[in-house]
Amino acid sequence: MRPSHAQGRHVKDCLCVRVRGGELFEFVTEKDHVSEAEAALFIKQILRGLEHMHSKRIAHLDLKPENVMLLSKNRPQLKLIDFGLSRRIEPGQELRNMLGTPEFVAPEIINYEPLGLACDMWAVGVITYILLSGASPFLGDSQQETYANIVACDYRFDEEYFSGTSEAAKDFIARLFVTDPRHRATVQDCLNHPWIHPPTKLQMTELHVNTVNIDNLKTYQARRRWKLSLRVITLCNRLSRSAKLRSRSQSLELLDEGAQMSAVSVSDLAVAAYQDESFVVSALFCAAEEGNVAGIKRLFSMAKIDPNVSNRQGETSVHVAAGVGQLEVVQALRSKGADLDRVDERGDSAAIWAARHGHPAVLSYLIAEGANVDCKNKHGESALHASVWHGFPLLSQLLIAAGADTDTVNQVR
Repeated sequence: MRPSHAQGRHVKDCLCVRVRGGELFEFVTEKDHVSEAEAALFIKQILRGLEHMHSKRIAHLDLKPENVMLLSKNRPQLKLIDFGLSRRIEPGQELRNMLGTPEFVAPEIINYEPLGLACDMWAVGVITYILLSGASPFLGDSQQETYANIVACDYRFDEEYFSGTSEAAKDFIARLFVTDPRHRATVQDCLNHPWIHPPTKLQMTELHVNTVNIDNLKTYQARRRWKLSLRVITLCNRLSRSAKLRSRSQSLELLDEGAQMSAVSVSDLAVAAYQDESFVVSALFCAAEEGNVAGIKRLFSMAKIDPNVSNRQGETSVHVAAGVGQLEVVQALRSKGADLDRVDERGDSAAIWAARHGHPAVLSYLIAEGANVDCKNKHGESALHASVWHGFPLLSQLLIAAGADTDTVNQVR
């Protein structure tokens, strides 16, 4: 915001910056390796944004991964977005409200105590914890359980998730997870912390050696996308049903042309939204990867979905499920009409995916369902080639017993 004058009136101009790089966590999970030093640099940028806001006595109050964006894919410069819940908190002013996203809110919000700039610092701790480990520190099976964990400050640095994390990083997080906001680390405290500003070359070297738990962070992102997709599809169904009910309940005499167009438009937009690839593919793929059979069945009951819908690489949810060994998911998708012989852009079938990643149960099911075991990809590689090349003799035996061609030749790798 900047003040300006127009025709003698004092007005404010709002300057908007276009961000095209996507979410921070999406950027990180696309990498094979991210060091703690890189993670600390990301958090430092978040802190710099908060430093400016807090200097103006403005609290964001809804910091979470979705609200941390990259300026561009080729330029990992972060921007904070979504200031819809932000508040200016003057000294001596008391603000009490249930604001924010449950997973990231501070204890004082849940306890309906006066809110302050320290609420943002708690959220920084949650974001840092998730970024390093791929685990959420307080997330429970329900919102009530999540709130109880936050109020009790019930968290730990499990070895499973933090085996490669430095003590400096853990200390940084611990100074933010303080229930009393008066004793919680401030923006300046964090910017001066050894994890953000290593005082020695030895500490800096340690941060470059330690790494973020990328695999677990990918799982966290998959779960978050699944929940988001399901919420959007549910909302779209409600919008569609609401529009249809309105159009039926109003008499034709009272409906002018504009009202009819409005009802049709809402319904069409809802249908278009839940059939959009960004939601359908995301939801199906996340459920397939996690083995969420109940979620897949629910998704198909909520919207008319092609079980063979693919992503930009031509991969379907059957490919994903076969590649991670989710037999029940493959069976569920098959019951919905999924094509087991569909190939992706590389020419790989579900059988090749299962053979390449070593999943005999899935491969046995595909064979029993009549899948083509001699399907070859663009490199001339069949499921038998994949099982031999990747060292899965049991799968090779299954394929040979099913009549796979043992004389076929693939291209030299």
